[in-house]
Amino acid sequence: MHSLYFLYLIKLYIQAVDPARRTLLFACLHPLRQRILEAVSRVPGSGQSLARRLGEGQPKVHYHLKKLEMAGLVS
Repeated sequence: MHSLYFLYLIKLYIQAVDPARRTLLFACLHPLRQRILEAVSRVPGSGQSLARRLGEGQPKVHYHLKKLEMAGLVS
């Protein structure tokens, strides 16, 4: 129950910030995106190698990489 309340508070905060920051915050909220950011900060590589390192499917990692790229967090 506490985690739902916490997520609700985060949602309210995100709605209050400007659109540019909102995109950045939404990009960082997903747990897989957090893992991707951590992984690429240690060892850069292709989406395929990243998927292998994370133990996730390549299409799933590619999707989340695109979201991070749209937010300007990866290139």
